[in-house]
Amino acid sequence: MEVIDDGHVWIEALSSRNLTTHAYDEQFTEKFVQDIQQVYFPLFKSLYEKLLEEY
Repeated sequence: MEVIDDGHVWIEALSSRNLTTHAYDEQFTEKFVQDIQQVYFPLFKSLYEKLLEEY
């Protein structure tokens, strides 16, 4: 069984997080918040539900 699906998206999330420590651009920040809401949160939710189901 694979615990992590869409590994490339997880790497993308990590890269985005690393960029935020040096980001002072409002446009970047707005895009990052949008990605959190639309991409990363559902990814974490899916992992959480999978872990609850399997373990």
